This record gives sequence, structure tokens and C-alpha cells, in this order.
Amino acid sequence: MIKVIYNGEVRETGCSTLLELLKETGVVKDDPRSLFGIAVGVNDEMVPKSRLDQYILRENDRIEIFTMIAGG
Repeated sequence: MIKVIYNGEVRETGCSTLLELLKETGVVKDDPRSLFGIAVGVNDEMVPKSRLDQYILRENDRIEIFTMIAGG
């Protein structure tokens, strides 16, 4: 288990990749369309969606989830 800061809250996880964590938290489903409208930042850097499964989580990573909202 490692500790990460997920949207400002400390969270313990056994996940090894960012994509696994997003699935664990319900942000991402098995359907690839569930990635639409979200962006993910780790330690003040955006992670491309194509690399979510390649990003290896590290102790104290700061992960922020951004969701698109409609407005006008």
C-alpha cells in the first residue's frame, strides 16, 4: 500500500498505475468513453489519457481530477 493525495485528500491504495486508481475510485469505467470530459494532473503536470495505464504511482503523488462542465 502507498499513500497518495487524491483531490486534496490522503488516500491509501494498492494500485500500481494511475489508471488502476481511477478505476478504483470510479472515475473511469471499463468503457473507454468514460475518459471523455476528464483530465488528470499528477504533481502539477497533466498526464495524457494515452499514458494513464503507464504512469506508475509513487508515494505522496498529488493527483487532481478535472471534469469538463457545460456552461455559457
